Amino acid sequence: MSGPAARPERPHVHPLSYVGFSLVLSVLLFVFFLAGDRGFLQVRKQRAQAGALQAEVTAINARNEALEREVALLAGEPAAVEKIAREDLQLVAPGDVVLVLPQGFEERVTPKRTPSPPAPGR
Repeated sequence: MSGPAARPERPHVHPLSYVGFSLVLSVLLFVFFLAGDRGFLQVRKQRAQAGALQAEVTAINARNEALEREVALLAGEPAAVEKIAREDLQLVAPGDVVLVLPQGFEERVTPKRTPSPPAPGR
């Protein structure tokens, strides 16, 4: 029988190389966590976008509710509907006469006011 098998000589690995390897691996994992597709920065950006979108949805819902109230009020008042049609939409009823005035007509038609002289004795 032969003696115990001799271990082959392997190159000696310095213990600091393990520390260096673990530091490099830690830095890579940290960078991936910070800037990856689902990293901290991306999640923070998406949360800010979600908050802005939620505020926009809230504003749109409030506007919709106001419009629904306005529609309910106008449904019972034909005079209000006619007023909106005439003033906002510039519609006319059959038989109405439409006068189209040029821009600036008010300045030519409105009389100029001259300052009145002060009353004597005062």
